[in-house]
Amino acid sequence: DDATTELHSDKVGESPAVRDATLLRSQLEPWSTMALRRRLVADFGEKRTNDGRSWADDDVSRGQVMDQLLRLYQEEASKEGKCHDGNGRAVVNVSGTLVEESIR
Repeated sequence: DDATTELHSDKVGESPAVRDATLLRSQLEPWSTMALRRRLVADFGEKRTNDGRSWADDDVSRGQVMDQLLRLYQEEASKEGKCHDGNGRAVVNVSGTLVEESIR
């Protein structure tokens, strides 16, 4: 039944040019769905969805894979107690030097 099916968006924004590059989701968007699925399994040990399906199943949408991956990254950052910006990303301040004008 379409009314009870949860909808997951596959992409955010009409094109990469309109996405906020500071968001993790925007940085993951160019990756293939298969690469995102591999990351769930390899990096987070997620073999199955909450309802027992494999992340490799064709009926598990890209949006579902992306939502789970982002949720896991958020949980990981919370466990590590990192300082976060408004997007849930860890803030890392690094001192540097300005690159010479001639080589920019």
